[in-house]
Amino acid sequence: MSPRDEWTLVTDGLDYPESLRWHQGALWCSDFYQRRVLRVVGGSCETVLPVLGQPSGLGWLPDGRLLVVDMHGKRVLRVERDQQVQLHADLSDFCTGLANDLVVTSDGDAYVGHLGFDFFGGERFRTAELLHVSPDGYVEVAADGLAVPNGCIVSPDRTELVVAETFAGGLTRFDRDEGGKLSGRAPWAKLPGASPDGICSAGDGAIWVADPVGSRVMKVQRGGIVEMEIATPAPVYSCALGGHEGTTLFAGVADGHDPAVTPPGTGCILSVELDG
Repeated sequence: MSPRDEWTLVTDGLDYPESLRWHQGALWCSDFYQRRVLRVVGGSCETVLPVLGQPSGLGWLPDGRLLVVDMHGKRVLRVERDQQVQLHADLSDFCTGLANDLVVTSDGDAYVGHLGFDFFGGERFRTAELLHVSPDGYVEVAADGLAVPNGCIVSPDRTELVVAETFAGGLTRFDRDEGGKLSGRAPWAKLPGASPDGICSAGDGAIWVADPVGSRVMKVQRGGIVEMEIATPAPVYSCALGGHEGTTLFAGVADGHDPAVTPPGTGCILSVELDG
């Protein structure tokens, strides 16, 4: 694929759009600092859920119920069919930093990362775990020693998980068994100079990577070959492939990640069409 046009503005006035997802004909995202989950249709933003503790990763259970990571609350919330919000999993015994992104598999398992240390408070770096949350909300450590586990994807056959390690400059893969256990850790792609944040499947075995340090999205092949790179006008923290033809790449950008120094309302979502 190659970009057909330049970036197009989808919606603006956001603070920090993260965890972009294409789901059932619409783009979804979390805005960290506006503390809400959004559904974007035709450039119009609908607030699906306010999250006082700051929302991050989004995913859906097989029956369609939405899961949302509450970063400060260190928990996963579940939105029921009647729109009531329930606690899906308490992560507080495991998270030594803010809870962060997640992926939900087609069999209902969720994998949630956390920062591992107080990044904004200037605490010394510590590695973190990727947590496995079963469909009934049981939490266990799936993998440890990760340098800020961030965006994740799971292969269509559910046998491989790939996670972005933001502070390690690369993507790491694991084998996944039928019970959701991870093993066989190995590099999927080393990306020197990059800080991979959100990732999404490119649909052809490659992975799209949002790199805020480089203000770019990269299409990366297994082994680390960068097939394509598209610059963004500001740091990019998340990406999603979707659109009605499945060829629209969305990017969540913001002037910075620190709300103490980044003016509110300067974040936006952009899109670009990709040729087949």
